Amino acid sequence: MEIEDIIYDFNNGNSKLITKFFGDYETFFKFLSNNDLLDEIDPTSGAEYELWANEFLLSLYKDGKIDLFNKWVSELLDDVEFYNGKPFLEIKDLMYLSSWFCDDRSNSRENAENILSDEYDFNAYDSSSWMKTDDLYDYVIRELNISNLKKLKDRILEESKGGQIYPETQLLEDLVDEGSSYVYLTPSNIDMIINDHETMTYLLSDYLTDIKSDLFSVYSNAYGSAYYDQSHSEVWNELSNYFDDNPQYVEDNTKYPGRKITFYRLPIPNFHKNILEYLESNKNYGSSGTLGYYGEYVNLIADFHECLRLRLSDYADNVDKYINDVFADYF
Repeated sequence: MEIEDIIYDFNNGNSKLITKFFGDYETFFKFLSNNDLLDEIDPTSGAEYELWANEFLLSLYKDGKIDLFNKWVSELLDDVEFYNGKPFLEIKDLMYLSSWFCDDRSNSRENAENILSDEYDFNAYDSSSWMKTDDLYDYVIRELNISNLKKLKDRILEESKGGQIYPETQLLEDLVDEGSSYVYLTPSNIDMIINDHETMTYLLSDYLTDIKSDLFSVYSNAYGSAYYDQSHSEVWNELSNYFDDNPQYVEDNTKYPGRKITFYRLPIPNFHKNILEYLESNKNYGSSGTLGYYGEYVNLIADFHECLRLRLSDYADNVDKYINDVFADYF
């Protein structure tokens, strides 16, 4: 009987000839490999494919048929695509990656899902509630760059225009003109005013309450932005076990003619290593041990690899780096 006939029957569900002529699947695939015929086998069909699919894919890889190996793996895992021989994960929503996190007491999976889907309540960690008026100077005003400091000065001069200020600080007493009991804020003294912690705190409390409110909002939003970015970094730091680059948001109208789809694309640096480990560990394990059983790389990793543990920080760091970006929203 010709080998082409055996392959044809095999691909169409008749595996009896394999036992008759080769004894087992491993010997069959070795024969095909030696005769450069592995590319004739379809691992998505055939009788009892769950008993030989993994062995077949391993044979392809060991035989150096990497392109064919990649082709069949991407057929079996719907969320994997290869571009120039490099594997990429393509998913509709990043929240699917939360299944790789532990479902534990620290809420690793729930927190990861909420962060990846941008549904995490970052306002719950707004620490501006503890702030007092005099804290605004150190936490906001001291951090302003030259451009934003000018905006603050202009705003102060505008809101205090012509207003009499009672001198309750040493600086204000020094600025009182002879024969007067009050101080007026002017372009000539605004630099001294804004550089004095005591005076600015006094003015914000009694004369510049709208500005004070906006400065609180600046800090609150800067803190929220800092915690948002920090939490995302903590999630992706864990995911760096599987990805070495940030996700790319893709709009594609080539996969389905006349219809544009959007998804996230991420390179998978250790893809072949992970797949080969899985195939070796699940040879002859039955249908639940095949790539087709999982259908998606996300599901396979969630079940086959140790889960990731996420421990979110209680407080945001480096809030000062966000102050100037947020400031323009209020001044």
